Amino acid sequence: RNALTSVLDRHSFFELWPLWGSSMVCGRGTIDGKRLGVIAAQCQPTVSIHQTTDPAHPKSQSVKTENPGNVLFADSSAKVARCLEDCRLENIPVVLFANIRGFSGDTTEMFRAVLTHGSNIVNSLTKDGPPVFVYIPPYGTLRGGSYVVLTPTINPKRIRLLVDPRATVGILEPSASSAFLWKNKDHQSL
Repeated sequence: RNALTSVLDRHSFFELWPLWGSSMVCGRGTIDGKRLGVIAAQCQPTVSIHQTTDPAHPKSQSVKTENPGNVLFADSSAKVARCLEDCRLENIPVVLFANIRGFSGDTTEMFRAVLTHGSNIVNSLTKDGPPVFVYIPPYGTLRGGSYVVLTPTINPKRIRLLVDPRATVGILEPSASSAFLWKNKDHQSL
């Protein structure tokens, strides 16, 4: 949130849904007086998730968990998709500050439909609308499934990818890339 205030006009940022999908920050702001949607990854090492009790279920309890930052979970993916769709309907451009390591692939997130909500990001971006500027800041990263859902090939007329030379973009983590066994055309290990 502090980094956004250095890019946006002073006191112009208004955050939407601050308690929902807390690994991502979504809102509205202005640059040089022009209104736009703003989406950014929460760049803290961990993000606290507080799930309140369900009033319809008398035995439910509130639960507080810690999740890694810079990761798309089911709720934060739904939040990003909702913000993108709202901005498209409001006909305002979006700046997405991407420093995202990927989607959470654990069993709980799969049960919560993390891939479904990730595909909703793609669905919103495939529609015609105002531009979406995906900016990867210095030393930031866009990796894994998050790169797949934000790549300009989804809608080249709408998505612009801006990458700082010190940032990284890729599908796999470096450790996973180095673990590959490269094979020649006869499928023999090199």
